[in-house]
Amino acid sequence: MMDILETSIQNVFFYAIVLGLAATAGLFSERAGIVNIGIEGTMAMGALGYAAVGKSFGETETPYLQFVLLIGAVIGGLLFSLIHGFATIILKSEHTISGVALNILAVGVASVFCSKEVLGDAQQLVSFNVQELSLAPTGFKNIISLKLFIFIGIMVLAFVMLKYSKWGLRFKAVGENPQAVDVAGINVYSYKWQGIVISGILAGLAGGIFVQSTRGFNGSVSGLGFLALAIMIMGHWNVLYVFICSFIFSIFYYMAVLAKDAPAFKTFSEGFFKKDLTNYGALFGMVPFVFTLISLVAFSKLSPGPAAAGVNYDKSKR
Repeated sequence: MMDILETSIQNVFFYAIVLGLAATAGLFSERAGIVNIGIEGTMAMGALGYAAVGKSFGETETPYLQFVLLIGAVIGGLLFSLIHGFATIILKSEHTISGVALNILAVGVASVFCSKEVLGDAQQLVSFNVQELSLAPTGFKNIISLKLFIFIGIMVLAFVMLKYSKWGLRFKAVGENPQAVDVAGINVYSYKWQGIVISGILAGLAGGIFVQSTRGFNGSVSGLGFLALAIMIMGHWNVLYVFICSFIFSIFYYMAVLAKDAPAFKTFSEGFFKKDLTNYGALFGMVPFVFTLISLVAFSKLSPGPAAAGVNYDKSKR
């Protein structure tokens, strides 16, 4: 029973960190007035950057190399997010269409880099051997890791900066009333680009941390980017609420992941529910997505989001 509980808590923390970072990436983008549903694709490019750098080190397993791999993830996510910034800020294209295009482009890029022709094998997996920097590879001690400190540091910094700093107040004002901000002599475009850059960095980090768990990238981040958007909405675009919601969604998502592994799900259900629920695995697999739909219906009207999110800013119309 303790082994099951230990593994469950470890995985809940892992998915909460990935979802929390990805949701915060979306939060920064929308607080600057740019709707970004391309978080999924940006995470995938961060994961690809992480895995590609890891693969370049060959058989090296030194955990401290994770710092270098995370830089690769940040660069991958950042470069990809700049495409969205160019489309929405410079070209003033429709934000949702640009985000969908990014997700489709990410699938194409990932398919190329994970193809048999590029990798030279039939696995279609960009694999690497760099170990995670943590107290232990599994169990409770795995929670105390580089990813946890990164997550806590980013969430605390984001909360303080957005709530208490002059920069944060201006940043949020850009997403609410950019014309008023411009009249005050503040460069609206600068803050929008800052939102894009921060969003790309955080989404890239989320993708890199996700792919570390499998030590390989197969072209997908399993829809976590879309769940992150639901967390952002349910969290009312507030860093503290996003932090809490990321753990709630993580519990449901882990149940879905577990449901795909029949032996593991059998052990889990017998340990927690004292009954073999393997036959109901498909229902448990639906839980996070049903919960997402319910939460969106329940909270979308209660949290309308930044007033100017998705509206292209035109300086001449102030």
